Amino acid sequence: MFSKTLLIAAASAALLGAGGAFAQEATPAPEIDNFKSTKTRVEVAAETAAAAQAGLIARNEADVQRIAGAGFQPYKSRTQVAAETIEAIRLGLVVHGELPIPEATPAQLASIRLAGERALLGQSLLAQK
Repeated sequence: MFSKTLLIAAASAALLGAGGAFAQEATPAPEIDNFKSTKTRVEVAAETAAAAQAGLIARNEADVQRIAGAGFQPYKSRTQVAAETIEAIRLGLVVHGELPIPEATPAQLASIRLAGERALLGQSLLAQK
C-alpha cells in the first residue's frame, strides 16, 4: 500500500513539475499587432468560398497538379526565387532563431531584385542554346 501511495505521489510531482517546461515566452510581433485589414471577415470568407467553388484552392497533390495544368503561372520562377534568396542571405537579411529581423535598405532590395533578373537572363540564354 505504501509503495502505491509513493508511486502516485512521485507521478503527480513529476507531472506538476513538467508543466513549467512547456511554458513559452511570448515574442512581440509589431507587424501583427498593428495590422489593419482592408477587407471585412465576411468579404474574405466570401472570396474564399468562391475560390473553393471554382476549384482554385489546392487541398492535396492532385489539386496542385490540376491547377498547374489549368495554366497557373507563378509570378517568379524557381531560379529567380533561389537567386534572390541567395542574395538576401549574402546581404545578411536572412536570420535564424530569435534574432531581430533586419529591415532591407532600398539599395539592398535593388540588389536582390537584380540578382533575380540576372538569374532569369542566364536561364533564358541557356534555353536559347
